[in-house]
Parts: sequence; structure tokens; C-alpha cells
Amino acid sequence: MKFSGVGYFKTGKNIHLLWARVEANDGLLTLCKQIKAVLKEDGIRDLNRKFVPHVNLARLKRTSATEVSQWLAKNGFFRMPLMNVGSFEWFES
Repeated sequence: MKFSGVGYFKTGKNIHLLWARVEANDGLLTLCKQIKAVLKEDGIRDLNRKFVPHVNLARLKRTSATEVSQWLAKNGFFRMPLMNVGSFEWFES
């Protein structure tokens, strides 16, 4: 897994999650397809969202867009060397 950059998810005007981008690769895309297939079998819909490979860094409450913009300006070019991943675990947060 290789990290490159940071970003955020928002709902309406509220930014609620900061994340580190994971560069997509064949293994990750295959895992995504397998997970979507299992979810579909279990009757879970809403699987057409764009896949954004990422690792959550922080959940935010009452954080202004200005604060997030300032943080992204300083940390937006975050990079890490390639990291080997030996397993995958699924959990509900």
C-alpha cells in the first residue's frame, strides 16, 4: 500500500473526516470488487459510490473549513514509502 496526499469527506458544508489517500492498485481494486459482491448478496445497495481508497486520520466535529484548509495546505502533499499489507480486517466504526 502506498500513501500519497490527504483529503476530506464532507456532508453538505460540514467536513467530517480527514483521510490519507491510498494509491489504487490491482490488488486493492480486486478487494473492492469482492467486498461489493458480498454486500450485494446481503442486500446492501448504494454500492455505486465512487471508490476512494483511503485510511481515516481523524473524525471531525465543529471544525471550520478554514481550519481544514490551513491543515491541508501544510500537510496535503503527505507521502510514505510502499508498505506491505499482510491481511485485511473489516469492522464497523
